[in-house]
Amino acid sequence: MSSTALRKTQIHQRSPLFSSPISRCLAATLGALLASVLTTAGMPVYLPFAQLENIGIPIVLFPVTWLVLFLYSVMSESMWRVWLLLAILTLGHAALIFHTLS
Repeated sequence: MSSTALRKTQIHQRSPLFSSPISRCLAATLGALLASVLTTAGMPVYLPFAQLENIGIPIVLFPVTWLVLFLYSVMSESMWRVWLLLAILTLGHAALIFHTLS
């Protein structure tokens, strides 16, 4: 088998980039929104700013956080990594919020 034919068969054997569209859409919409809201609420715990900046900067960074998570969810090849990242961010910041409020 020639190298060109071998390369063509390897290209066709890859999984499609946009596999599992339902999981991808759920991660990009609900997962990214939930993770970015909890990340915004948890940021004042660890940001080293004054009281007013500690509240204002996470609010200003919310659209950036949501956009980054949304684009990562849409463009990533592995949905396992997307769900793992969203779960770590959500659970980690939920734990920070709970620890701060209790």
